Amino acid sequence: MKHLSDRCYLFINAFRHSTDAVVITDTRGKIIEVNDAFVHLFGWQRDEVLGKSTGILRSPQTSDAFYARMWKEIEEKGEWKGEIVNKRKDGSLVTVLLSITPIIQDGETIGYMGVDIDLTEYIHLKQRAEHAERLAAIGKMAAKISHEIRNPLASISLNAEILEEELTTDPIDKEEAHTILKAIINEVDRLTMLTHDYLQFSKMSVLHRAPVEINTFLNELVHFTRAEADKAGVKLQFEAGQPIMIPVDENQLRTVILNVLRNGIEALDNGGVMNITIQHTPDRLSIIIEDNGPGIKQEDINKIFNPFFSNKDFGTGLGLAICKQIVDAHNGTIHVENRASGGARFIIELPTV
Repeated sequence: MKHLSDRCYLFINAFRHSTDAVVITDTRGKIIEVNDAFVHLFGWQRDEVLGKSTGILRSPQTSDAFYARMWKEIEEKGEWKGEIVNKRKDGSLVTVLLSITPIIQDGETIGYMGVDIDLTEYIHLKQRAEHAERLAAIGKMAAKISHEIRNPLASISLNAEILEEELTTDPIDKEEAHTILKAIINEVDRLTMLTHDYLQFSKMSVLHRAPVEINTFLNELVHFTRAEADKAGVKLQFEAGQPIMIPVDENQLRTVILNVLRNGIEALDNGGVMNITIQHTPDRLSIIIEDNGPGIKQEDINKIFNPFFSNKDFGTGLGLAICKQIVDAHNGTIHVENRASGGARFIIELPTV
């Protein structure tokens, strides 16, 4: 009996003095007990929450569908763990890592225990690290800009001088003048591409999310890219499935998909096949773009999304870095791997809620 009493004391002591917020509820979600860390994190006093629903913690950022999936997973797997945004008593929001487990007695669920770990400091540290990384990249970018812009400016200046001389001759050689103008226009186009990529990379990705039907979205992009693919002898394959709505910034996601498609078309310079497929679960959606080309050198796999990394003789080396930046802003992931049968496979994974 003393052994049981000691165990109960240890449990109660651990519950009360845990640095993580702990809440115990009945099977209907009514709060039975909370610890001091809960009071500190959410601002509610113990006597204010006892008997109340855990719905007092619910934030407007968390949908009914999210909670439905969460409770379904608890029923099927016996637990749930993940990030969630909760609401404090004063209305402010806090991101926590929440784990929910059932309390079992005699084989029957009699309640639930939720443990909330405050992620505020972790998020701040992550943001500071990302900011420092971005500043370092921008510093590197400034040096790169100076180098990249110098060459086209010199070419434009030289061709402008030649054109000026050509215009003073009589008669004017129109064909020669046209050739010089074309060279100037090409260098201006190159500068436009450089400044576009640098500006897009240097600014933070501000998302304007809206529900997008992903099959229709991808189908439109495949049709848009078809002419480029046909010219390179590349066959684009995509078979639309059942409608799937996901909240994304349509314009920014278009940048990602077009960049990956065009990279693949360039890699398949002697023709080939690119296949686009969708896989999804209730929480995540994957867009898979794969080809039967030469694949990516193993030593380049881990560098391919780094700013300024490129094996091409042209471009800024920022295309895939911008893609990663956009996908990260969506709380998604993008990675690349080589297929066993040959070729590369890009996997873009996005949350569906």
